[in-house]
Amino acid sequence: MEAIANFFAGVFTIPVFIPFTVFVVVFFILHWRKKSRKEAVTSAVNVTTFFLISAVALMYDLVKEDTSIGVIWWIVLFFMFTGGGIGWLQYKLKGQVDPAKLIRAVWRLAFVFFTIAYFILFFSGVHHFLQLT
Repeated sequence: MEAIANFFAGVFTIPVFIPFTVFVVVFFILHWRKKSRKEAVTSAVNVTTFFLISAVALMYDLVKEDTSIGVIWWIVLFFMFTGGGIGWLQYKLKGQVDPAKLIRAVWRLAFVFFTIAYFILFFSGVHHFLQLT
């Protein structure tokens, strides 16, 4: 029974530490089922963003060797400032805020931001752990 639990624990950690595997899997499944490349990419980005956020939070804790929840506050601040900025721009340009477009824009910017953060933390983590050996 322990072997089965270890297997599932290993399988479920792959999307967290390598979130782009989720992107590839979701893209190919949806592209195969719906035959629409645009919908497949959009859905893959939306699903992968969640795993990128968790990967960045975990990698930050590994690199900083700190188990505090400080990185969660940075993530919350990112979403608050990005949402506020995009909402302000929508209000200034169109006179009203469209919540659906606001959430979609913030979520897609989060994909870009957390992808960059993922690679920065990945390479700094490699450098950090090479310094320890």
